[in-house]
Amino acid sequence: MNIYDMTLKAYFGVIRLIASRHRKAGLMTSGRKGLLDKLRAQRKPGDRYIWIHASSLGEFEQGRPLIEKLKEKHPEYKICLTFFSPSGYEVRKDYPLADIVTYIPYDTSSDLRPFIDILSPEKAIFIKYEIWLNTLFYLKEKGIPTYLISAIFRPTQIFFKFYGRIFRDALRCYSWIFVQNEDSFKLLKSIGVDGLSIAGDTRTDRVWDIKNNAKDDAFVEAFVGEAHAQGQKVMMVGSSWEEDERVYLPALIHDDRWRVIIVPHEITEKHIKSIRDTVPNSINVALHTESPTVEALKETRVLIVDRMGLLSSLYKYTDMAYIGGGFGRGIHNTLEAAVYDCPILFGPNHHKFMEAKALLACGAAFSVNSTEDVIAYLNLLFDENARQSIGAKAGAYIRSNLGSTDIIIKGIFK
Repeated sequence: MNIYDMTLKAYFGVIRLIASRHRKAGLMTSGRKGLLDKLRAQRKPGDRYIWIHASSLGEFEQGRPLIEKLKEKHPEYKICLTFFSPSGYEVRKDYPLADIVTYIPYDTSSDLRPFIDILSPEKAIFIKYEIWLNTLFYLKEKGIPTYLISAIFRPTQIFFKFYGRIFRDALRCYSWIFVQNEDSFKLLKSIGVDGLSIAGDTRTDRVWDIKNNAKDDAFVEAFVGEAHAQGQKVMMVGSSWEEDERVYLPALIHDDRWRVIIVPHEITEKHIKSIRDTVPNSINVALHTESPTVEALKETRVLIVDRMGLLSSLYKYTDMAYIGGGFGRGIHNTLEAAVYDCPILFGPNHHKFMEAKALLACGAAFSVNSTEDVIAYLNLLFDENARQSIGAKAGAYIRSNLGSTDIIIKGIFK
């Protein structure tokens, strides 16, 4: 047994030990019980399967346009969709375009080999970051064409370290790697990885589809309508954290020409109370779940959307967007706002995100470090000509990067 296998066994052993008192560990453990028996029952003889693996919900959304296109262009195949994390599986276990949705087995020979043997996929597709050594080596051994899509690489990753040889070998198990940008392409070439091409980011196709099918929201529409009727503008805050709120809320309190719609990343009573406590009593705050009346919305400056699943459609109503996470571990999805021609603000921790760098470079987004920075951009973007000019650059970025999904489909079936 090598160090990798021993490390995995120790890690998954700890997961099982804490399963009874840790929700995520419990879901990871219970979700994998009887996995192979369930797969045998679902896998019918004669069915042709493509296996698509997403680590979590974010990777699923990245791969979703590909699944939809596969179903449209290649209905002869069934889809087995796997997740590593409960945050993906629990939300998408009933996803209608997948014929089987399950957890990926742990990357040990005793777990993964029977899974692959039972499923017997004709192709395997992994999304963005997935490098499970034993799984990739076994797929290669079985001669199953295997692809990595929407991949992005950085010099700090283990593949480019002197001690990362086994991970470089795993990369060579892929039949083809579709990377997002030229930097990733050059990095892989520098370590002798062939069989790759630049295909862009499938999320641009996804947000374009969301825009074309965006849901209406009567409360948000009324809130924005009242703001505009009173000569105000509206900023939408997507995936807001308390660290963000300490920066942007004082700026909005300072400038009564602006209203704000806040969509917290974690919708909890504690977080909502924190927002309410930060806002002075003189400013009216409403919750989406309270179903505020039009009369109440006339006097409301802060609307908190305390419902899940609405954010990506709500950007269509706003004058500008602030994307949360930049004062923590990293920003969330900027593309969901950019597709609506929204000028975008976010905090300083954005350097790992290619699309954020691109939006900054084209003048569609701005990085803020302080409340004073936010105040300055609120002043700039209150001017309608400036707002429209900057927002148009965001929309142009999206339109210029559409088509990644078609490139990948053609590459897989060439």
